[in-house]
Amino acid sequence: MSLEPEVSVVIPTYNRPNRLQRALNSVENQTYDNINTVVVDDHSDKKIQPIIQDYSSSCNVQYVRHEENRGANAARNSGIKRAAGDFIAFLDDDDTWEPEKIEKQVNAARESGSGVVYTGIRHIDADGEVMKEAIPGEVEDIATKLLYKNVVGSFSTVMVDADAIEAAGLPDESFPIWQDKEWYVRLSQHCSFTSVSELLVNHHRGGESRISEDFDSIEQVLPKFLNKYSIEIQRRGVLQRQKIYSENFFNAARYGLATENFDRSRKYAIKSAKYYPANYMAFICFLLSLGDGLLYSIYQNQLKRN
Repeated sequence: MSLEPEVSVVIPTYNRPNRLQRALNSVENQTYDNINTVVVDDHSDKKIQPIIQDYSSSCNVQYVRHEENRGANAARNSGIKRAAGDFIAFLDDDDTWEPEKIEKQVNAARESGSGVVYTGIRHIDADGEVMKEAIPGEVEDIATKLLYKNVVGSFSTVMVDADAIEAAGLPDESFPIWQDKEWYVRLSQHCSFTSVSELLVNHHRGGESRISEDFDSIEQVLPKFLNKYSIEIQRRGVLQRQKIYSENFFNAARYGLATENFDRSRKYAIKSAKYYPANYMAFICFLLSLGDGLLYSIYQNQLKRN
């Protein structure tokens, strides 16, 4: 019997067999041995199960299929419910892990006693070029920082103690986006977080649009998030509250620019500035939204040249 903690890997997938195969390859190549895998097929039209069979022994795979398409968070929750590990790690089917990822997270969890361990991530375009890298450092008062924005990263970067999940509850399936941020806020109320400051996750962007959700999702989830955590925000005092609201509205404004919803971006930039006028990024966002996005287009073209 292994003395190493057991890690369950939860992989939600939908209609991307080639990407799933690549993700499973990265699980198979982990330097940590005591791993089992739960693949949750969210009612794909394409054949997924034959791929699973190729990894049934090497990755100790359990296959679960939804009878209807229910979304990524529902798939993750189905995986969590079937996971038997001491820790649960998440891997989206369009991501891959570096071989030492789980080993380093388990070591960090043992040393720190933290319930959540997260790593850095690199974003890779369809041509294999690195677009962006995000290396985390330790964050003081992460429970407060997460009310501002997601300072942890995507699900693929985190490994969570099963006891912390039992205390905090499952990811909220009613959130069409920001499921990770919302869940991290809840987890931070029950356990500490620690980071491994290395790029151990790769997010592979395909030919699809970089932004997969429409702006309506932001307008749905922003008030929902602020209402759900209004007491947490209020108890942090007037100045902190103003900054938190300002940053959340700014994030919506920035998203509006990225999805070319310039009028709505401008609306949220104004709200952000009203809550905290010292947030100069809100004013920049406001300016970039003018002229039906002309300034934003110029800014984007300049970034590409550099």
